[in-house]
Amino acid sequence: MEEVNVSKFVNFQKRSVQLPPGCKDLIDVLYPDRRRKSHGGSIQFAPRPLKTIRDDSITVAVADAGKYVTDMWHSRAWMRQLVISALDDRFNLHIYGTDDGQKAATAWLASDESREHALRDCFARHGLNPPPPPDESVAPISFVPNVPVQVVYPLSPIPAEATVMSDLVMLLLREICGLNAESEIRVHYFEAEEA
Repeated sequence: MEEVNVSKFVNFQKRSVQLPPGCKDLIDVLYPDRRRKSHGGSIQFAPRPLKTIRDDSITVAVADAGKYVTDMWHSRAWMRQLVISALDDRFNLHIYGTDDGQKAATAWLASDESREHALRDCFARHGLNPPPPPDESVAPISFVPNVPVQVVYPLSPIPAEATVMSDLVMLLLREICGLNAESEIRVHYFEAEEA
């Protein structure tokens, strides 16, 4: 096997392990502004050190989910995330927010033709932007044998008021999962500040 002379391709006189001025780690080089703005209805964060200020995971009745939506809407934490899940994990809502007022939400649905149809129908009837057609929807998260494939659908427009979002959450759980106000769901609420 022929050896490759690396010095043909790399000028060792111009490369260094030193970071540019003002950078304390490689993330500073990659993301100089450290927080990127919203693109296409989703919020993107540049990696940065976070300090957890709240991290609740609890099983509650559907009727109690609105309390967490209200907490999130009124929070001033730098970053927050609320995940509301059916107990069978075949339907999850992920709601994200930042201190500058940006919010985004996605519905995660285990690949199931009847639930996908119910989701599309629900979006259409309640003034939400239609999910992409099945052949254009977001790629499945993974292909693990015997584990349902999750398809992610953007939820927009995001309601401006917490009460409207709470009603939408209850409506989706009822229409997609067949749950009622007394049914149990899992809630994970997370808030963080910059460290």
